[in-house]
Amino acid sequence: MRLQRLRCPAAETASAALSEAERILNEEIARLEQNLRARAAAPRLAELHRIGAEMAEQEAGWALSQLAALSDREREVVREMADRLVRRVLYPASRSLREEG
Repeated sequence: MRLQRLRCPAAETASAALSEAERILNEEIARLEQNLRARAAAPRLAELHRIGAEMAEQEAGWALSQLAALSDREREVVREMADRLVRRVLYPASRSLREEG
């Protein structure tokens, strides 16, 4: 639309190339805005994931203290389960923060 105002005044309608250029510009601007939002959210996301990892470690430690008779493999499964649960909970929040900024 803005580009149409800049077209040659002798042309009665905007060319297809002008419309295509405007479409490409709009796509690139949207991509840049999304990238900038993701960058702005990066420090908050890093802190959120650090806290999540700490919580997973604490909860796994608590569970393992209650289950002293577990094998090394079973203990690893408990730790991995805690990590996976935290990641599954944080994923939607992380995605939202990256998209919304």
